[in-house]
This record gives sequence, C-alpha cells and structure tokens, in this order.
Amino acid sequence: MATNEKNTNSEQLNVKLTKKQKAILGSLVGIMGGTEAEVLRSIFMAWLSEKNIINELAKESIKNV
Repeated sequence: MATNEKNTNSEQLNVKLTKKQKAILGSLVGIMGGTEAEVLRSIFMAWLSEKNIINELAKESIKNV
C-alpha cells in the first residue's frame, strides 16, 4: 500500500473489478461522487452503514473512553 500524496491520512489500494463492475462504477460517477474513487468510497461506506458496522464501531469506541 502506498501513501496518497494528497492526504497523508489515506492509503491507496488496488482493487480488481470485472468489466461489468467497472462499467457500473463509471455509471455512478456524478451521482455518488465526482470520481470512481469517490464512488467506490461512497459504496463502501453505505455498505458498512447498511450492515450496522459503523454504529457498532462507534459504540465500542465509546465504551473504551
């Protein structure tokens, strides 16, 4: 993993998608984000939210304070 030069709080990941998945990702640019990277982050965060993972992590974080 390489550190992103624009934001030292992020890392670059290589993700392998099928051609169909890449086409779907591209079709969502402008709807869910301005770039394919933003769209992929949005999809990932939506999935985490849907699975209630974000809330569980927040609860765990509050317990540890």
